[in-house]
Amino acid sequence: RSSDLGSWATFNWKDLEEWISLVGSTEGTSDEGDYADLLKDGERMIRMSNPIATVTDLDIEESVQDSQPKEERDQEEGGSSSKEAASWESLKEDWRRFNIDLFPKVLYCRGALVDLLISSQVSRYLEFRPVSRILTYIDGILQDVPSSRADVFNSRMVNIVEKRMLMKFLTFCMDYENQSAEYEDFREKPFTEFLQSKKLTPNLRHFVLYALAMKGKEATTANALASIQKYLQSIGRYGNTPFLWP
Repeated sequence: RSSDLGSWATFNWKDLEEWISLVGSTEGTSDEGDYADLLKDGERMIRMSNPIATVTDLDIEESVQDSQPKEERDQEEGGSSSKEAASWESLKEDWRRFNIDLFPKVLYCRGALVDLLISSQVSRYLEFRPVSRILTYIDGILQDVPSSRADVFNSRMVNIVEKRMLMKFLTFCMDYENQSAEYEDFREKPFTEFLQSKKLTPNLRHFVLYALAMKGKEATTANALASIQKYLQSIGRYGNTPFLWP
């Protein structure tokens, strides 16, 4: 069963619901009493591992609104729309089409683990595929993240001025260690302050902070720049994105 893998399990939708029920039913329970008669004087039982102990207090929250009946949408839109809106029930019906990892398993294409797998020749016995695209949630919709030069100039989410600003900033990130004067005053300050000092638009700041650096607002400038550089250096090694998925 997938649940036997503990925190590294991967579930389809139905298995995920069952697993959440299992976690809820076992939270706060203990089976130490079942073995009390087997212990000798001075001995006590120590549980070596619990595959679900690291994940607690789980619940499912619905954030996909029920779709409006097609007849009503056609009346409102003059009958021009035939595309069904997403709904919670339609998501459940497609439970076989996606899997959910409890913990992300993606690897940077130029990460230390990938290099180790190659140098040790263990990679011959493993199969990976590149992540096809990176998405970010902005303005209520999922958008492709422009990261490479081609992505930036093909993106419709950024205008011409923003494209130039973003390319200039990404070029800086690739070699930021040799341009310490550019960020020294912000090294231990929030990365958001550094982005504002660079006059990046709110749109670009979202892409850079959440999609490229993959950090929160509390991240320091030095930490975020290192993450962006690693992201950029991994692009193009095995695909158009920086990640491999086992």
